[in-house]
Amino acid sequence: MSIISNYVYQQPTSWVLRESIKSWSGNDFKIKDTNGQVVAFADGKAFSFSDTTVLNDASGQPLCAIKRDHFHMHQQYVIMDPSQQYVLATVRKKAWSWKPKIKVYEGAAQFGCASSESDSRQLLELKGSWTGRNFNFQDPATGASLASSHERYSNMSGWFFGKDEYELTVQPNVDCVLVWATIIACDLIKERERKN
Repeated sequence: MSIISNYVYQQPTSWVLRESIKSWSGNDFKIKDTNGQVVAFADGKAFSFSDTTVLNDASGQPLCAIKRDHFHMHQQYVIMDPSQQYVLATVRKKAWSWKPKIKVYEGAAQFGCASSESDSRQLLELKGSWTGRNFNFQDPATGASLASSHERYSNMSGWFFGKDEYELTVQPNVDCVLVWATIIACDLIKERERKN
């Protein structure tokens, strides 16, 4: 299922995605492995009209970019290749739902005016908790769990600075970068809803 990177493992992996306290944009994250090593970081551009967050590996090489796709009734983000020339996936939130439902489509998915469905191949379906912060990532064809995220409420930076922290578990043969970029897009969606 890898469409973005070679961050695909043969065993389940666990990660912590933490929003940085020292962030002007509010969209900076560090991704750490179970040993506490930073394996990737996201850099949201402060004072940018493009609403772009770049996900880099630990050495600073871009892995992908998460960009808000404006002018849609539904909140929508695209995951772009490192050069930001091609859309790899489209992340779209269902407009009205008690529990958040987010779908991830391959490429630049197109939608009709009144439709929340696309002809593009669906890669992931996220079913969220009522808080909108915990998600089960499912294979849309089989319903199998591919990954899960859980917001850690006990983190001090969240209590004092409003910075989010997520525990992620990714199943074997699932692209970790796709999961990381999707959870960052979900966090951006939730932040925009909180501000509105």
